[in-house]
Amino acid sequence: MEDEMDPDLYRFWPLGDVRAVSTELSGIHPDRFAYPDCFVFADHCISCWDYAVKITRDPNQPAPVFRVTGDDQPGEQMSDSFAAFMESYVDNPLSII
Repeated sequence: MEDEMDPDLYRFWPLGDVRAVSTELSGIHPDRFAYPDCFVFADHCISCWDYAVKITRDPNQPAPVFRVTGDDQPGEQMSDSFAAFMESYVDNPLSII
């Protein structure tokens, strides 16, 4: 069941599938290297876009979440922290589209 999408077409990846954005995207994606220290942990609608969290060694870094689009322009920051992103998702899944 871990590969199933929820009713709003989100899929949160098993920990073993989480990868660096630069590894998840291929050479055809112009923004492949635009998300340093970011790891893809979820997608929407079979990877129409992905969600990545920034993880560094800095314990004070809040782990912002970005939308990864694979387009010419990098995706926007969706939340200031992973916790805030998950709270938004729980409150209203459509708020993170």
